[in-house]
Amino acid sequence: MAIGVFGLQVAYKLKRTEVMSSNQTHGWYGGGNTASVPLATVVSTVDRIDFSNDSSSSSVKGSLSSTRHSIAAVGNSNYGWYAGGTNPSLTPAAVSTVDRIDFSNDSGTASVRGLLSTGLTGFVATGNSNYGWLATGTSVIRIDFSNDSGTTSPRGPLSLARTGLSATGNSNYGWFGGGTAGAPTVSTVDRIDFSNDLATASPRGPLSSARYRLAATGNSNYGWFGGGASPASVSTVDRIDFSNDSSTASLRGPLSLARFNLSATGNSNYGWFGGGAVPTPAVFSTVERIDFTNDSATASSRGLLSLARQQAGATSGQAKGPAIKLQKAGNYGWFGGGGPALAGGATATVDRIDFSNDLATASPRGSLSTTKTQISATGNSNYGWFGSGTTTPPTPARLSTVDRIDFSNDS
Repeated sequence: MAIGVFGLQVAYKLKRTEVMSSNQTHGWYGGGNTASVPLATVVSTVDRIDFSNDSSSSSVKGSLSSTRHSIAAVGNSNYGWYAGGTNPSLTPAAVSTVDRIDFSNDSGTASVRGLLSTGLTGFVATGNSNYGWLATGTSVIRIDFSNDSGTTSPRGPLSLARTGLSATGNSNYGWFGGGTAGAPTVSTVDRIDFSNDLATASPRGPLSSARYRLAATGNSNYGWFGGGASPASVSTVDRIDFSNDSSTASLRGPLSLARFNLSATGNSNYGWFGGGAVPTPAVFSTVERIDFTNDSATASSRGLLSLARQQAGATSGQAKGPAIKLQKAGNYGWFGGGGPALAGGATATVDRIDFSNDLATASPRGSLSTTKTQISATGNSNYGWFGSGTTTPPTPARLSTVDRIDFSNDS
């Protein structure tokens, strides 16, 4: 939004398919195990997937600070944090290190930050732009991204102790689903309220089936939980509607390959599920992509990871917090109100520019509710809001009104 010479304002339509940050164009897969045995197969390798060219094989970037598998990963728009994990060659095998990858300089070795506050392993993670929440058993700990050299802080527990679960979230909540609670495999989904994370997580609607060692990713509206074992490996994909999370997750199109111990990341449009294994044992480098706008279809095969592996951690610049500004891109721009001359006057006119044909004259659309100038404007993917401003001189009056344009019916 920018104020013109005569107070003209513009509300851009934001495409749902646009990303929120330039760092959302890639996903990073770190650590893992290239086979069930032997110990030497545990790796520190970090692969980067180019979301805009995901049919190509991923590129190897800098490594983690140490080899480990069963690692948790979370990120914001600038960095990715890889926490904990297991290295069977160590005693104890549980790793308490937190590594940080700088997305803008990912060819170097990840920098060691703070430590986990517990010696447990098998954490899964989700977060927003400020914090990352890690969970295993009933334990939940939090990484403060602004102070990531400190030890993680304990938060409120999950409602049910379990391992082998997975997690995703939006800027306000995190959903932790599936896992094993001793002998039984469960479909339980717990929700952590990020604004009240000392409380016990609240049980929500379950997954469509019980399974563990699955992977999850999502956007601001939904979370997709894919793969896992129950105990045989499955290709099942469930979708949680964040606005109606008390219902059972809905079955969507499956992965093309049944597997467990896979990893997932994504942006606002797609989710990429990579690696994993089946009990044969066979370990995969396969990467599949779910199209969030067409998630009833079978996931499509994309490029490969640089090596076959399971139990890796994956993240991207998928920060969902309010500090991340949307790129103003879309199909049209609407210009409303303003004055026809410096000497005064105002209009209620709304013009629309077609970005694909911006050499043509803008087309008049429906008008504002009244003539006004020096107004402000903003918009999302569906509507544009024109607020405040002043009425026409010679007796100008300040306005508190807000007009809304429906982009789908702007005449």
